[in-house]
Amino acid sequence: IMSLFGVGGVDGFNLPSLLQQPTYLNGGPNCHAESLVTWITAAVLWAVGQGPKSFAVLHVLHFGTAAWTLAVLHRLTAKTLGHRLAWMLCGTLLLCPLFRVQVGAMYLEIPLAACVVSAIAAYADGKLGRALIWSTLAVMVKQTGLIVAGTLAVAAVVHRGPAGKRLGLAIGFAGLGLTVAL
Repeated sequence: IMSLFGVGGVDGFNLPSLLQQPTYLNGGPNCHAESLVTWITAAVLWAVGQGPKSFAVLHVLHFGTAAWTLAVLHRLTAKTLGHRLAWMLCGTLLLCPLFRVQVGAMYLEIPLAACVVSAIAAYADGKLGRALIWSTLAVMVKQTGLIVAGTLAVAAVVHRGPAGKRLGLAIGFAGLGLTVAL
């Protein structure tokens, strides 16, 4: 499967070559090569080729991810704030320069935000399996996704219910997140 993503060459995106480079912690260029976003980028470059088409496809994917984030945030907050304030919150976030810059930069933060908001929304809806999947995807996007995995693990511990079930959920959220991160 690695040869599938070996696009580019000297001036192109070559994921197998990047994975062989020293990691960022060791002074190398390999900072996020294992991120799910990097692999999606490699797949787009393989499927569409490099150049303006891939740039457009990646932007559309990123804008769609930002839209998903805002839609889930609205759904999550409308339950407590009401629809009008939830829309205002989403509009404020959309107008926030930090959010807009991250959307345009096509970096890891918007996919991470989508996974984090989706994990919390799923947990709030009692869909614990989905929450576990979304928190794991957050870690696969960027290791700081461990924050949501840890948060949901703590939430599981303090939630009402049988102690064994709460402990099992906490171990699931924290354990899977740590396993993916390592």
